[in-house]
Amino acid sequence: MSGELVRIDKKSFDPKEGTAVFEREDLSGNTSLKKEYDITSNALILEGIVYALRSLPFSTQESIKAKLLTNEPELYKVEFRQRGIEKIKTNDGEIECYKVELVPKLGLLGILKVFFPKTYFWFTAAPPHRWVRYEGLENGLGTPEVIMDVIRYKETSN
Repeated sequence: MSGELVRIDKKSFDPKEGTAVFEREDLSGNTSLKKEYDITSNALILEGIVYALRSLPFSTQESIKAKLLTNEPELYKVEFRQRGIEKIKTNDGEIECYKVELVPKLGLLGILKVFFPKTYFWFTAAPPHRWVRYEGLENGLGTPEVIMDVIRYKETSN
C-alpha cells in the first residue's frame, strides 16, 4: 500500500537442459523460495502467454497441449481448445474474435474442475490474431476472477 517493493519473482529457463527455475524473495517476511522444474518445448509462462497463443492454428478445431508455469508457483498440464468465433465489443467497435479456452488437465482431480472458473482468451479472427480479452483467475487458485480488455483497439498496417 505504501508503494514499497515487497516481493521479487524470477523465472529462468535452460532449453538445452530442459529445466526451469522459479525463485521468489519475500522482502517483507525475509523469506525465499526456489523450485526447479523439468520442462519441454511446450512450456509457457503467464507473462508471455498472449503472444505465444497468437500462433495457435485458429482455422482448425485442433486443441494444443502445453505446460504452464504459474506464479503460485506450479507447473500445470493444460490444453487450449478453440470455442468458435464471437464478436467482442470494444471502445473502437465490435471485433470478430476466436475464443480459446484454457483447460487444466488435473488428472484424478479433474472432477473438481467444475468448481473452478473457466479461463478464456479472445484473439482477432484476422491475422496476426491480436489479443483482445481475457476472463479467468487473476493469478492462479485463490485469486479473484478478472476480465481484462484491450482499452483501445485500432487495426494498423503492421
